[in-house]
Amino acid sequence: MLANCPRCGRLFAKSVQEICPACAAEEAEDFKVVSRYLSDHPDLTIAELAEATGVSEERIVRFLREGRLVPSPTSRGIILTCERCGKRIPSGHLCPECRAILTGEITKQPRQRRPRPPEEPITGRGRRMYAVDLWERKGKEKGSE
Repeated sequence: MLANCPRCGRLFAKSVQEICPACAAEEAEDFKVVSRYLSDHPDLTIAELAEATGVSEERIVRFLREGRLVPSPTSRGIILTCERCGKRIPSGHLCPECRAILTGEITKQPRQRRPRPPEEPITGRGRRMYAVDLWERKGKEKGSE
């Protein structure tokens, strides 16, 4: 399927990725730069990390929210908060407690069965009748005359 890249507007063959190969390569390079710099300087804030690497704060936050970039446990500079309770988390969208609560709520939900589509009428040899079936039937009828 062809699509326009939401970042640069180029036309590309959309597959698993939502962005074109050129933007994906640029993002991969940005990730490497940020990851290396963060491992050497674990106490930087997101703003300081963005300034030092030249990668936008929004992109760094996205790396953190996606779980691709995880600061060291001793890092005091990068602060994300749980989108449900506001508790400080190193990466992702939810703290482990909220994730467990939501997962529990989802598994408690009764499964709704999808209604079955109406069955098609069966004709011929246990399936739909095709022209071949009609010709065979006509041939048998002529032979019995």
